[in-house]
Amino acid sequence: MAQVTQEEFSWLLGREKSAYELLGVEAAVDGTSLRRAYRRRALVLHPDKNQSPSAEDEFREILVSYRVLGDPAWRAQYDEHLARELERRAHATAQTQRQQSLKEQLLSDESKYKQHLYTAKSRQSRVEALKQHTEQLRLEKVRRLGAQAAGMSQDRTNRAVFPCKLKVRWRNKPQMGDLMSVEVVAQLMGVFGPVEHVEMGGGGEALVTFVTWTAAVLAAIHNYAEPCDLWDAMGLSRVAGLLKSARLVGFDDHVNEDHLNMDELVGLKMYRLHKHRTPV
Repeated sequence: MAQVTQEEFSWLLGREKSAYELLGVEAAVDGTSLRRAYRRRALVLHPDKNQSPSAEDEFREILVSYRVLGDPAWRAQYDEHLARELERRAHATAQTQRQQSLKEQLLSDESKYKQHLYTAKSRQSRVEALKQHTEQLRLEKVRRLGAQAAGMSQDRTNRAVFPCKLKVRWRNKPQMGDLMSVEVVAQLMGVFGPVEHVEMGGGGEALVTFVTWTAAVLAAIHNYAEPCDLWDAMGLSRVAGLLKSARLVGFDDHVNEDHLNMDELVGLKMYRLHKHRTPV
């Protein structure tokens, strides 16, 4: 058997398949079985019989493999190389598996985090929608009560007991204080019910007289510190933001509820409920 050169050995190390795979034998093959395996493969891959364009390389692979595995010294070196290569591949495979596992864990954590965010945002959206719906119901109730009060006869209301007057105060901001006029105040207060008279005072206040007692109460119990859309349709939201408070004038809460008309009774009930911080 011809001697193996270092060049041939290095060339064999660069093949995709191992020498054992090229010859179709096990790693523990003996000399006799190795020789038989080589002859079987040579009969098929010899360039005289193999018409493949790569016939010479294919035959050289089994020839060099046979020479390396047939020489104890070269075979020992080759087996060491295979052992190191197998260890390297096993390490690379394990590292790849760890990286894949880490990637899957990161993707899972990311998915859970996104789901958590989605759930939190969905919950917050439902809360905000509920708040808006509740506020809309409250404002609708204010408008409905104001409309009902507008339909009540002024003549039936005892102005001596229920004066229907309100002192309205607002913030005198620079360049905005001049926006308040009799007409504007009447429009602002008109969302609660028909306004009979507005008397402008000094220092950012006005005395407003309503047609009905209920409308005066609605204006008095409104929370002007919280933004709302009562004045949006009128284009007066910015001016309405200046309002600070509205206080009933000339009213004594110690009133007997007997023989009151609807305007007086409804307004009185709303005022007392608000006074005791009970929802209307």
